[in-house]
Amino acid sequence: MKQFFFDADETIIPERTRIVLNDWFASQGLPTMHENHPVSYTRLEGIFEPYFDDAAKTKVDEFLDHFFSFNTYETVNPIEGAIEGLREIHEEGRGDVLIATSCTHDLYPHRAHEYGLEYSDKIWWFGKHAPFINPKNIIAISRKDLLCGDSLTDDRLTSLTGPNIRHKILFPSELNKKIETTILSDANIIRANDWKHVVEIHKGI
Repeated sequence: MKQFFFDADETIIPERTRIVLNDWFASQGLPTMHENHPVSYTRLEGIFEPYFDDAAKTKVDEFLDHFFSFNTYETVNPIEGAIEGLREIHEEGRGDVLIATSCTHDLYPHRAHEYGLEYSDKIWWFGKHAPFINPKNIIAISRKDLLCGDSLTDDRLTSLTGPNIRHKILFPSELNKKIETTILSDANIIRANDWKHVVEIHKGI
């Protein structure tokens, strides 16, 4: 049985931090961010500076208190085609569909134990949107370079550096759209266009 690994955040589940940030800004009577404003893997201090000036650093923990006070995955639906694609790969029966998802964050190590709460929230999300995936196949792992399997589909280039993944697939996102083709080809990484493309790639694995 082959092993097909898939990242969760921004590959299956859309970016949700902007939604929570905008709700938080609105609750304080502040304007919301533009939808193209970079958020993923961005320090909150930089996001807050235009709003709070010198007080930006003091607002980080205040926002994180809000962020961890509820299941933020309740705010988002699947990326277009993700569930259909996962179901098709699963029903073909050629391999296990495995979710490899980070549940820690190195930007704010003093809150790392709270980021771990996201693991149970993700299991809840997959139970709602993709109940055909066995919860035992949802794996919390930040060091994706340690994975061993037939494929890994992820939106982060740094997650696709492991030597023991046969087929490395970069899912499109704002984070990686400017990465040059030569960089990907040199690393034997396939750039997927969308979930239909991901499914087609897996038919040949």
